[in-house]
Amino acid sequence: MRLKVVLLSIFIQTFLFIVAAQINLASKGKAVQRTTYQNRLAYIAQVAIEGPANNKWEDGCSITDSGQTYAWWGLQLPVVAYMTNILIYYREGFAYRMDEFRLFLENGTADQSSNSGLCYTDKGIPGYPDITQNITCNMLAKNMYFVNRRSSPTCFIELCYVAIYGCWKGTWGTNCTTDCPDECIDRHCFPNNGSCVWGCDVQRCFHGECDSKTDLCTKGCLPRRGGRYCTFYDVVYNRTTKQILSGLSSAANALTDGNITSCISTSSTSLNSYIQIGNESLIVITGVYLVFGDKNPPIGIHKVYCSNSTDSWADGIVLYNAEYDNKDIPVFAVCKYVIYIPPILNGNSKIDICEIEIGGCPYGNYGDSCQLTCSKNCMGPCDVITGNCLFGCSVGWLGEKCDRACDAGKFGSQCLRDCSSNCLSSPCDHMTGRCEAGCLKGWEGFNCTEGLYI
Repeated sequence: MRLKVVLLSIFIQTFLFIVAAQINLASKGKAVQRTTYQNRLAYIAQVAIEGPANNKWEDGCSITDSGQTYAWWGLQLPVVAYMTNILIYYREGFAYRMDEFRLFLENGTADQSSNSGLCYTDKGIPGYPDITQNITCNMLAKNMYFVNRRSSPTCFIELCYVAIYGCWKGTWGTNCTTDCPDECIDRHCFPNNGSCVWGCDVQRCFHGECDSKTDLCTKGCLPRRGGRYCTFYDVVYNRTTKQILSGLSSAANALTDGNITSCISTSSTSLNSYIQIGNESLIVITGVYLVFGDKNPPIGIHKVYCSNSTDSWADGIVLYNAEYDNKDIPVFAVCKYVIYIPPILNGNSKIDICEIEIGGCPYGNYGDSCQLTCSKNCMGPCDVITGNCLFGCSVGWLGEKCDRACDAGKFGSQCLRDCSSNCLSSPCDHMTGRCEAGCLKGWEGFNCTEGLYI
């Protein structure tokens, strides 16, 4: 048997990370194979994407027919996707039939597969392959094909489970719910971090400047976009800025203008130094990105608070409290003010602060540009990407967006209560339980639960 170079624990950790970050695209596609063993339904291609995820024959495997020199199994998706990893469980005890397999990611048919679409080949590798494979591809395609050939009619493909992890082209992030930035060419980005696959489009960057080596907009993002790769809506863009810092080279409003080259320098900070952004309007915060200049390294501990009290962070929520890290920091908070506290500088030390970018939406809004309105039936804010109500629904409402009233005959919190059987006609009010058409003879009261004594 081939030496397993990846320890099982590492494999499991990697697999769990993939599941958390992307989605299994296989369930949205159509499974096909060149032939089916004895044309029996028990062995059709679809079996391989239904699970369970193991190598056991008794739990079901797709199988191609006998007497073949060429066989393939495929997964055809409805649209193009960026496929990061392919997880394969081959039939237990039959690794020799898996030997020399190849994995293609193509937009055409299996018979059209070429080296340009080759993700992985087992040809030329001594020994039999591991019957459980987690193969990294990182390729853009519409279809995936598992292909094998033999010089004699002994070619089989026996797949017990296949999962394809990635995101649909144009999306990224957890569950692929975030749109790729406008700044990316053809709006195509990596599923794990939203960075541009083919680079940034100069027409989408601030002042049309894009770094071809880093895929970053050199002077920042388009107005109201923020984050390292311009992936979020900058909810503090051009917001009111207040500074309690000495030795500033320019006004603090440069930190919210979207231009990462317009920085301010400070050489003297104390325990009472801070920069405050915001006004009396509530904002939902989901990310923090700080930008510093190149002249002076941003040494020390940087702190960012979310507060509902102006000029105070005593009761605020800590969004960031660490040395500088040039990446987007995912957070969640609801408040009116964002307060940045720089590190205490000594001697001739300086820091150059260029941008404080805060991902999120004004309270009550969601969408790529926060252009959509959360349901009025949400208990609290909604998710800034999907619009789903984060903390449940108001009385009488159901659904992820709390946009569905209780079914007839039900009312109240989570629609758990039954309308009174004494209502003259159904339904009762889905929020209060009030019998809208009145009560049956002999009953009275708000919901017809009080009997009349005659």
